[in-house]
Amino acid sequence: RTFVEQLRKQYEVETVATDTNDINDIDILLVIHPKGLSEQTLFAIDQYILKGGRTIVCVDPHCFMDRPPQGMQMQMQMQHASNSDLNRLMRTWGLEMPASTFAGDRNLASMASIRANQRPERIIGYLNLTPEGDCFAKDHVVTAELNQVRLLFSGVLNEVADANDANDVGTNVERTPLITTTNRGNSFTIGGPYELMFLDGPGLMKKFVDGSKPVSMGYLVTGRLKSSFPDGIEVESESPDPNDPNETITTTTKIAGLTEAAEDCAVVVFADVDFISDSIAYQNSFFGKMVVGDNSTLMLNAIEDLSGSSDLVSIRSRGNFKRPFTVVDE
Repeated sequence: RTFVEQLRKQYEVETVATDTNDINDIDILLVIHPKGLSEQTLFAIDQYILKGGRTIVCVDPHCFMDRPPQGMQMQMQMQHASNSDLNRLMRTWGLEMPASTFAGDRNLASMASIRANQRPERIIGYLNLTPEGDCFAKDHVVTAELNQVRLLFSGVLNEVADANDANDVGTNVERTPLITTTNRGNSFTIGGPYELMFLDGPGLMKKFVDGSKPVSMGYLVTGRLKSSFPDGIEVESESPDPNDPNETITTTTKIAGLTEAAEDCAVVVFADVDFISDSIAYQNSFFGKMVVGDNSTLMLNAIEDLSGSSDLVSIRSRGNFKRPFTVVDE
């Protein structure tokens, strides 16, 4: 909520319905935690991007802030889905986020208290990204000046071949990792959401296996992307039966669209949603909500860069420098 309030201070923010079939008059589209989107809505996002619409996507294999409603029975809580993905589109861009898979790194694991009155312990999925760990793309304006970004059980973004064409994801498509773990980072999987609801921090840390190369959690994709729906989609609609007013007739209509962008597209993908939540990106203070680290800065930088207004990006990033009391914290 606080991030949206921060956005409203600089931009006109509008809500796009999750059942939309067309996206227009939007300069930057933010797709945050997409769950159960219809094929028609996915097609609308697909066509918006191919027409040159700049887009930022935040998906998550397990969003801690997506909690089941209070009062819900335990059995229903276990059935509540806290994950989101946009793999149907992302695979066409050459990216994929595997389910129930998270990024970990012993060098970046942060201290946290899982339960009340419990001593803080290092959590392998609670990552504190820093320039010292080479976690930010140094040659890109969105991340070059960042100092600290915290992620809570972020997913993993893997580069894959296009599902429609095994040899090509589009014309001159470039995928640039924006945020990564250190060289010791690796991915790990869980057996189900129950394992995260009753988190065993020491157990996960003990089972974690160090890797030998960085794990990517954020990407910039640019180039003339292809459509994830090269043959279009079929849409069903109901209309009154002319022979019987009490009955309806279902008709199927084929909707076609662009199969490939005419100009270069730009999409930013992050495999975490929690990082812009109130609990991670902000903290309460005497003056109200206060920005912590560069989590919101990362998103604002991406928005300004995609909108072509990146002149002030580096100034904002440098303005959020934090010198923590590391020894005291420990």
